[in-house]
Amino acid sequence: MSLVVLRARRGVEDANAVARLIIEPEAYYSRLAPDHFAAVDDDGLAAWLAADGEWLDDPANLGLVAELDGEIVVTSTLRFRSRLRTFALTRTAT
Repeated sequence: MSLVVLRARRGVEDANAVARLIIEPEAYYSRLAPDHFAAVDDDGLAAWLAADGEWLDDPANLGLVAELDGEIVVTSTLRFRSRLRTFALTRTAT
């Protein structure tokens, strides 16, 4: 077994696998606890993910997939943000 972490690729192959990783757990939990979880509507999800090249092209975003023996088994997305300004706290005499 070989686990490889790669940048997410634009296109149908990664999109279909990522859609499956979203849909399968949601379907499971919605059957287990329908009052707390709703199944994801898979109609068009893979196509929407495949067409999301603009998000992948943004240098502030990072999409990763992990492949186990060539099959995508994990996905992760990150959005990098600029640092927040820090403010110095001053103590006032009372």
